[in-house]
Amino acid sequence: MPTPTTHTHAFRAMNCQMAAWVRTDDAHRARAALRAVERWMQRVERELSRFRPDSDLSRLNAAAGRPYRAGEILRSSLPPRPRPTPWP
Repeated sequence: MPTPTTHTHAFRAMNCQMAAWVRTDDAHRARAALRAVERWMQRVERELSRFRPDSDLSRLNAAAGRPYRAGEILRSSLPPRPRPTPWP
């Protein structure tokens, strides 16, 4: 049985140095998984950057209180809405 190896991938996202690790004995799957992590972080940056006027977060801010349909990543990053308290 092959011994798992720790595979690493460093990249920049959200103006930070990022790194991801995966432990597996399959180098091909490790590379694919690590590339997927980088693609995910690039998508998060595109959608949540306050410095990009085309980001979902910037469009929400520009809506200035008007109804806005936020994208999946922005919605998932917000806390759940509080449930109404039943009247006694």
